[in-house]
Amino acid sequence: MREDALRKEVGEIRKRWEDAVRRADAANMDIELSTAPLMRQLESKERESRIRAAAWAELERQLRADLEEAVVQNDSFNKERSDLKSQISRLDRLASEREKALVEAKGTINEQANALQNFESKLKN
Repeated sequence: MREDALRKEVGEIRKRWEDAVRRADAANMDIELSTAPLMRQLESKERESRIRAAAWAELERQLRADLEEAVVQNDSFNKERSDLKSQISRLDRLASEREKALVEAKGTINEQANALQNFESKLKN
């Protein structure tokens, strides 16, 4: 009798255990089914985030390249400007020297013209 009672109790425990396993399996299935859309949504957001991060990285790379090119171009323009300033300064000095030489030449021409007039008037007298 005691053995039958224990067998009955083991059977009931086994039944409860099997029911618990079935409920746990059902709960796992319910969890999987209810979280699947959320998991897909998370995966989609992660994919979008990776794509967006890659796009930002590419944009940053391009902007850095453009900035570097602009800096090089700016340096080139600054050198060219400096060269042009030097050339303008040199040409200003040359123009000043030539203007001075022109004034001196005009003075010499005037002196010689006066001397020629004096000489011609002496010859006429």
